[in-house]
Amino acid sequence: MTIEERTLSKEIAQQVREKFGKECLNAKEFATYLGRTQEYVAEKIRRRELPGYCIGHSFTIPIDSIAIWIVRLSTTKQLKRE
Repeated sequence: MTIEERTLSKEIAQQVREKFGKECLNAKEFATYLGRTQEYVAEKIRRRELPGYCIGHSFTIPIDSIAIWIVRLSTTKQLKRE
């Protein structure tokens, strides 16, 4: 991860922390953040297409993982355009 990506990741994480006021989100909160349904988020986490993990029927998504995922996704999209 480059210095620019690390800085962007920290900024995104801080914004999400301020919005939700905690270090980890559940599937419903992450779905709200993404503008998707809770079922969509749960299925994508199970398939390991979104960050987070499942214990039983409970989902936990660390905010730092969300920020890193967003940065890597944006980097991937930039590479596809080039």
